[in-house]
Amino acid sequence: MFINSSINNLIDLLKYAVVNYSNRNAFCCHGTNMSYKDFYNNANYLACYLKYELKIKKGDRVAIMMPNLLQYPVAIFGILLAGGVIVNLNPMDKAPALKRELEKSGAK
Repeated sequence: MFINSSINNLIDLLKYAVVNYSNRNAFCCHGTNMSYKDFYNNANYLACYLKYELKIKKGDRVAIMMPNLLQYPVAIFGILLAGGVIVNLNPMDKAPALKRELEKSGAK
């Protein structure tokens, strides 16, 4: 069992993986690989965009609606790095259900 007292949350785990496995594949999808280093860099770019361009603040709910592609974990961790709370939406839902979920969630 892996135990590391400096890992308290998913962001800590991601940073640990980047430091220790930066050039290893973090994700593979449709024949494309993404290393931990590239994954973190892309997620960090998104986090900066969310924070500084879209003015997302800690605790803001951010909706995400996308299929399981390489961009999905980048978006998830980008939101987390920006301090946001993830609101997953089903890409298969129809407009009324999406509207209801967005209203109930308080997503930006």
